[in-house]
Parts: sequence; structure tokens; C-alpha cells
Amino acid sequence: MDAHFPPIQGDPKPRDPSVDATPCVLRLWPPASPAFLWLCVDVSRSAERRTGENGCQWSQVTGRGDASLGVGWVGDPTGGVGSTHTVRSGDPGPGGQRVGPVKRERSPRRDSASLALRLAAPASRTLAAPDVGNDNRSGGRGYTSRPRRRMDALKFSYPDHFSCVCAPEVGKLLQVQNGTPPSTSYNGVDAVHACNILQQLKSLYDDAQLTDIVVEVDHGQTFSCHRNVLAAISPYFRSMFTSGLTESSQREVRIVGVESESMHLVLDYAYTSRVTLSESNVQALFTAASIFQIPALQDQCAQFMISRLDPQNCIGVYMFADAYGHQELGERSQDYIRKKFVCVSWEQEFLQMTKEQLVSILNNDDLNVEKEEHVYESIVRWLEHDRPAREVHLAEVFSLCIRLPLLDEAFLGRIPPRFACALSLSKDPAEAKTRLNGTNGCSQRLGMTASEMVICFDAAHKHSGKKQTVPCLDTATGRVFKLCKPPNDLREVGILVSSENDIYIAGGYRPSNSEVSIDHRAESDFWQYEHAGNRWLPRAPLLRARIGCRLVHCCGKLYALGGRVYEGDGRNALKSVECYDARDNCWTAVSPMPVAMEFHSAVEYKDRIYILQGEFFFCFDPRKDYWGHLAPMGVSRSQGLAALHKNCIYYIAGICRNHQRTFTVEVYDIEQNAWSRKRDLPFDQATSPYIKAMLLQGSLHLFVRATQVMVEEHVFRTSRKNSLYQYDDEADVWTKVYETPDRLWDLGRHFECVVAKLYPQCLQKVL
Repeated sequence: MDAHFPPIQGDPKPRDPSVDATPCVLRLWPPASPAFLWLCVDVSRSAERRTGENGCQWSQVTGRGDASLGVGWVGDPTGGVGSTHTVRSGDPGPGGQRVGPVKRERSPRRDSASLALRLAAPASRTLAAPDVGNDNRSGGRGYTSRPRRRMDALKFSYPDHFSCVCAPEVGKLLQVQNGTPPSTSYNGVDAVHACNILQQLKSLYDDAQLTDIVVEVDHGQTFSCHRNVLAAISPYFRSMFTSGLTESSQREVRIVGVESESMHLVLDYAYTSRVTLSESNVQALFTAASIFQIPALQDQCAQFMISRLDPQNCIGVYMFADAYGHQELGERSQDYIRKKFVCVSWEQEFLQMTKEQLVSILNNDDLNVEKEEHVYESIVRWLEHDRPAREVHLAEVFSLCIRLPLLDEAFLGRIPPRFACALSLSKDPAEAKTRLNGTNGCSQRLGMTASEMVICFDAAHKHSGKKQTVPCLDTATGRVFKLCKPPNDLREVGILVSSENDIYIAGGYRPSNSEVSIDHRAESDFWQYEHAGNRWLPRAPLLRARIGCRLVHCCGKLYALGGRVYEGDGRNALKSVECYDARDNCWTAVSPMPVAMEFHSAVEYKDRIYILQGEFFFCFDPRKDYWGHLAPMGVSRSQGLAALHKNCIYYIAGICRNHQRTFTVEVYDIEQNAWSRKRDLPFDQATSPYIKAMLLQGSLHLFVRATQVMVEEHVFRTSRKNSLYQYDDEADVWTKVYETPDRLWDLGRHFECVVAKLYPQCLQKVL
């Protein structure tokens, strides 16, 4: 009895029912869950054959008198998750019964094209038999509406894909068999079994039931628990209870060196797999996890400490990791110390390091110092902290850590004699430098190679079509490098370079593969750039996906303000604001802006954030979570550029209400709360310039992308030039100071420019 599937919507033509079907038999299996009937069919082949132009499609089989089944691919061949199936219940059967509640099941694997149905029904169901020979005349789609006698099996066939025989008894598991006899056993896995066991053990622990061991820790605090649980979580306890030691037969054991709070957290972890960490308990808990030999708990503590590294605690964390031999914690804390060395070297904990720890930090190419003199001075401070004990090591530390060719000759001449002796200096400093190390054989520290560069986002390489690249221009040398592009090829991201030279990007959109696509889905991604590795590291995503938001660093935290999304009936600006705490790696919502904004500008000054757009000018105080209104600018315009320079906010160019571009420059004196007008920019509408403002080498600059149209032999030709203009605030004049050596990249209308110190040796050189 064959009942062919109807053609899927979107198929160019119905399938030919005369084509032979490959048999794939569903057979009854001993009941695992008596209340449900499972139907699991591998349809990877059929999904490939029957997927239409618009992705996952549906096939439906409708039954009258019993139930209706909607059959669809849970997964699609490309690896995405397609539509879930539906089952409609409640239709009356021949005997008046109704099909029971319906359960939904997803594919067990995201990348598999499999189908799974679970249908609840009374155990005594009677299914309608297929109407043989003429499906359409019955008024149904594959079934007759009249009741039939109880069938031993229902058979469906689908050309080139599968035919299956389904026994109608509900409450038994059906297994796909393809020409092989059914197995006599069933191996099932209960995914929630382990969780249930933990819950029951935790309940017994809370009620002190069936406990067989009492653990006493420091200060006499005792914990009544189960030997099996302790032995399962900790090799320390397993050895104690199974090796025949005295403790194996004792009712109570005492542990030295473990605090009561730490023991409580360890037991919580053992019974629930959860742990609550804080700065006050993490090191003590790490110590307890080390004693009990629980590496998973140690790693969680280590990750927490890594996320909390700062200049005040990084050396303490490094020494802690060194004492316990935790490799990742030690390496990450060392990296942080080298990155922030100039400020870290003045911390009190720096003076507590051992000779070996000091050498491991200083004898490294990745030390972020601009001058070797910083290294010498830090060693002298370390020596003076405990001269009697450390002076004997001075010559060794100098020889391992100081790179003489990198020291200035004038500085060498001022070194005291006793330190000069330890450095093995002769009377001629230049001769000593050459004799000891050789000028050409000494590598520079990472920080010595840093150069302030202009970074352009949303650029496309000249010879790579629309593929995004991130060029970095070193105006001092004329060299061009390439930064690692944002992950997922994100466009129109919010960008920030913090005062500590950390680069962040947030939000944006992923470009569509369609040539006719206009709208873009906003993303909530948040990334931090790692200079040494030239890569982007993921951070906690935004609470709200947004395109073109503004990022500002204020009061030690990051703020994401406004932006836009494409939702509902079109494009919508946002007024929401989020705050990012790097220590907790999390975002929290704060008071929204008074109005929704996109293409706005934001700057920070003295722990306040200033927002400008059109006729609106707002000030946000993060400590009070309060927005205030300020005097609007003289020429109301949107999409202008704001830059902070010498305690003033410069608002440059923009678009007026008549949609005409303007090159007006106005300056807001923050202390005086007053606007003033400056000379307009030296551009005209014909060049269609796109402008970005930035501070480069302490001066206000504009990066300008200008378009020129030329006529050559009666043919219009378009050329673009990227130039850099510098502002002289005393003369109120803009002067072109640099032009890119070649049009190495194309900049879109929404390109962004920021300035950061980068390390050329970590970048890919383009020119």
C-alpha cells in the first residue's frame, strides 16, 4: 500500500511515482518510553534532493480521523538548522479518541539533515489505512477519510529516497532498518540522568542524610558529606579512603591549610558543578583545589584571576602562579606585566620579586618600553629595596637584562661608578657598548618599535574587489601596513582606542552575499585587538545588536551609544546605551539618550561624555547616570565630526537640513559653555570629500577622501586621493601635510579612522 508524498512547494514539478523506491524499513522496538511513539528517519539523501531554491522545504502527509503529520527537515545539507517539524493533534479517530499531546524534537546534530518526531497517543490507537490507487479522489492528501480496520503496518514510499513500513502500535520505539534484521537490544542514553543524580546527592548533603565522613578544616569548622562524592571529585580523597591509611576507617578527618569558606565552595562544586568566585575567595579556593588535586576547579580560578589582571595586582598574581606552578596563569600574568611594564614597575609588589622572576620579565623582546633606560632604572629600584641581599646578584641581572647598545651614550656617562663596574663599562661608554654586545647584534624591545599610525576601517584593497582590508598609514616614514581585519568581515563597527592604547570594535554588520541586498542584520560582536599577535580576541557581546554605534572610554569603563538596526518596517535609530566593565567582562544597560541617534559623534572630557547630532547636544554623567542638555551649535547639522582638542570640542562639517553638505567648523569651550565659529574647511562640493577627524602627534588632523572627475579624450574618468590636513589653531588654518603615496585602497562613505600606536614587526607590510 503505497501513498506517495505530495510535491514540495517550490519543486519545479511533481516527482514521478513510477520510480522505484529504496526500501528503508521502520520496525517496532521494545518500549523505552511507553507514553510516546518515536519516528526517526535519516533523510540526508532526500533533503539534498528535495531542498528547493530557498533552502529547507516541507513535505506534508495529512491523515484524517487520527492525526496530521507535518514532516520537515530539521537540518539542511549546508549545516544550518532548518524548519522544525510540526504535528497537529486532537483530530477524532474512528473510535472517538483523540491523539494525545504532541512533543517537539530537534535534530540531535545541527549539521545533520535528519528528521525526528515524537507523537504522544493512547496505546490502543487505530490508524486509518491508506487509500490504495487514488489518493486525490479521497479528498485527503495520502489518506482516506473513512476508518479502516486495525493495520499491521502502514507503508509510505518515496521515489529514490526511502520507503518505510510503520507498525501502528504506539508506545514502542521504531528503528530504521535498511535490509538488515533488527537488533535484539537497544542502547539508550538519558541526557538528564547525571543532573538528576547530582540533584539528589545535593539534597542528601543538605539534609545530612547517608553521610559517612566528617571533614574538619581550619578553625574547627566541620562538614558532613559522602565519601563516594569526595573520592569521585578528588584524587586526594580517593587515595585517603582507599589506600588503607588510618583515615580510611575514621569517621572524621582533619585537613590542614584549607579555610572553611574554601571547603564550602569545594563541596558546592562537587555536588552541583557550580562555583561562585570573587576577588576575596579566589586565591584561597585555588589553594584548596591544589591540595585536593582538582585541576578543573583550579583552571576556573585561574581564568577568573586572568580576567581581573590590572597594574596593581598582576605581579602578585604572577608570583602566586609561580608558587603553584600554574602555567597558563603564569604566562598570561607575565604578558600583562610586559605590556604595562612602565606603570607596573613602580608598584610596591615589583620590589618583592625574586631574582629569577625579575629576569624572566626583563629578558624578553616583548617588553613594552620605549627606552632601555626604563629597564635599567627598574633594576636599580629593585636592588635598593634590599641591597645587602641583592647586590651580589647585580652583575648577573645587568648582564642578562640590560641591552647596552640600546642605552643612550649620555645616559651611560651619568651611571654611578659602582653600577658602571657591574655593567663592565670602560672609561669610554661607546667603546664599552661595542665591545660587550655589538650595536648590530642587539634586538630592540617591542615598545621601541611602536609607531603612531592612522588606521582606516571599512576599506577595500585596490586589487581585491570588495574584500575588506584595514590599512595602517605611518605618516612619519610613509610606510603602509595591514592590520588584521575584523572577524566575520564586520562593517560599520563602533571603534575605540583607549588611553592605554587598547583597540576595541563593537557591533556592525556582516555584508550580504546578495548583489541586490540593501538592509543588513546588526551584530552584537565585541572584540579587542591583541597587538603582539595581530589578532582580535572575543569579549562579551553587546546586550543589543547595533550598527554604527559610538564607543567612548569614561571613568574606567566603555560605553556603546546609539547606532541603528534594520527591523520591522525598515531602518531604526537607537537611543539605548550600554556600559562595559573589563574586569567582569560584561555589559550593563544605563540610562538611554534623550533621543535616538545614528551618525552621531561622541567625546569624553573629565569623566563626562558629550554627544552631538543635528540640533542636539547632550552631556552624560556616568556616576550619576544622568543626561543633561547643552547649548546647541550655531549651524545645525547632522553627520558632523567631533574631536577633543585643548579642552575644546571641535565640530566639523556635516549635512544641513536642506541636505546640502557644509564645511563649517565650530568650537565648543567646555569650561566657558560657549560656542565660537572658526574658518571653514578649504574644500568644495565638486570634490565630494569624505572627512574624518583625529588627533595625530598631539595636533588636530583631518583624513580626507576626495573625488576628482577628469575628461580625457571625451571620456569622464574618476580618481580619488587620500590626504591628511593639519590644523594650526593659532592661525586658524588647515594645511595639507601628507598625501598617500598611491591609492592603495578604496574607502567607502562610512569609513572610519582612528590613531593608535602599532608595532610594525607584528603587522603585514604593504608598501
